[in-house]
Amino acid sequence: MNADGSRVARLSKNSYCDKLPVWSPDGSKIAFVSDRDGNWEIYRMNADGSGLRRLTNSPGTDTAPAWSPDGSRIVFESNRDEDTNIYVMNADGAEQRPLVKRAGDDLEPTWSPDSQQIAFTSPNAQVRALAIVDAKTGAVTIPTQDYLTWQVESPRWSPDGRRIAAAFYLAGNSGIALFDLKPDPANETGSGGPTGVVGRAKKTEQQKLSSHTVLL
Repeated sequence: MNADGSRVARLSKNSYCDKLPVWSPDGSKIAFVSDRDGNWEIYRMNADGSGLRRLTNSPGTDTAPAWSPDGSRIVFESNRDEDTNIYVMNADGAEQRPLVKRAGDDLEPTWSPDSQQIAFTSPNAQVRALAIVDAKTGAVTIPTQDYLTWQVESPRWSPDGRRIAAAFYLAGNSGIALFDLKPDPANETGSGGPTGVVGRAKKTEQQKLSSHTVLL
């Protein structure tokens, strides 16, 4: 439909569940998840509903598709090998491969603006930590080593790729934190930890937490 709610068009017509639609960067296609063939798989169609194509075909659940900003690839979650891992494929479904494959469930993949990295959440003890994987090499880094007691969810990159916003839970508190990945050297902020609007928060026990953000 249009942004004002007019001209609503139904793109899929079946008795199954179609969900999690995501636009391609150029606005010409939509990827989505459906159980129409017996289990959860990822499909692609044109923006007018035509050209339906099944992209994945595995015995497990394939879900949470996200287009790379350059439109060439789609990252997704799959438990086709028991644990839920991060997979990547070409936009036409070709060359599917695990990008992150290890014990535990890795979830919520999201691309960096330059299509070179993918942020996701990874299990760490009893919480989920923020992690980043190189989209070419599969090398994983944990940019929040000092904050591994934080439960992190729903990571989202800033448009310039310098920070990641994420929801967090800690000791009964919750809010939104900003994690610096490429901080401004002039501010002497270091790297990896959560910030407020400016500067850097200190160690976890010294921070003041509100219901909405990390306050310095």
